[in-house]
Amino acid sequence: MSGVEARGNSVRIYFQYNGEKCREAIPGGNTPATVVQASRLVEIIEYEIQAGTLDYARHFPNSAKLAENTFGHYLDLWLKIKANSVAASSYRGYANKAEVHVRPRWGKALINQIDHLDLQEWIQGTLSKTLKNKTIRDIISNVRQVYRVTKTRRSTRRVRLLAPAWEALKKIDALSRRRRAETVEVVERDNKTVRQHKLHFVFLNSKSGLPHANDFVVRDRFFKAHLLAAGVRYRGPGQCRHTYASQLLTTGVASIDWIAEQMGHTNGNMIRQHYGTWINEDDRTWWACCKWP
Repeated sequence: MSGVEARGNSVRIYFQYNGEKCREAIPGGNTPATVVQASRLVEIIEYEIQAGTLDYARHFPNSAKLAENTFGHYLDLWLKIKANSVAASSYRGYANKAEVHVRPRWGKALINQIDHLDLQEWIQGTLSKTLKNKTIRDIISNVRQVYRVTKTRRSTRRVRLLAPAWEALKKIDALSRRRRAETVEVVERDNKTVRQHKLHFVFLNSKSGLPHANDFVVRDRFFKAHLLAAGVRYRGPGQCRHTYASQLLTTGVASIDWIAEQMGHTNGNMIRQHYGTWINEDDRTWWACCKWP
């Protein structure tokens, strides 16, 4: 749902993006020309969302939404966590490195547009010229901790499911939705604290009707046997995800942005970094299947 709102002296557009309703003001006041411009912008944004190429910062560089997605925003959150969890002397060390070295370079950068090469260039081109190796390691360790905060705060992923997957989930939901919540013990992130949580299990064993409380049944009883029958050496079930992405890239049947959406990433940078290596054997197989008559 998208459109243009003209109220009082202002004009703004609204559209749905990543499951959220976004509203952004259009400069120029409430004039016929501004309304026309806003209508055209809505059409462009709708197209870019469908194509998976929307660059929010390019269209709305001063948006309040962008401030929440900058590295500086998450750096502030991380410093607040440190202020309440470490000694004052330790915090001063964290804060000093953050304000002197990290924020000047990355404070205004969008968190999802910083990639590994950018960090390497920063380390080799800036930090290594004036700082000792230990100081550099401390700074990089702090940057990694900030990224852990972003994963915690931005843990919800929206994925557009293909029709077969959606139908399968609806069938699973019909079987499991009436089950009562079960109390289980969960080890917290410190790997020490154990707390009891009530959870509604979704995936059930089709033979016993009991929930899959862990990955043992799927991994050891199904996946290992499947690999053995296929003559493939063992690798974790998570490798299916990597194979899916690399096969799509190799065959070229989908755009990088579409693959990123399927994988739950906010943009194509992660795909380019981790799945962008062309697999020569797949390349030869693909072209053998596509030989012209």
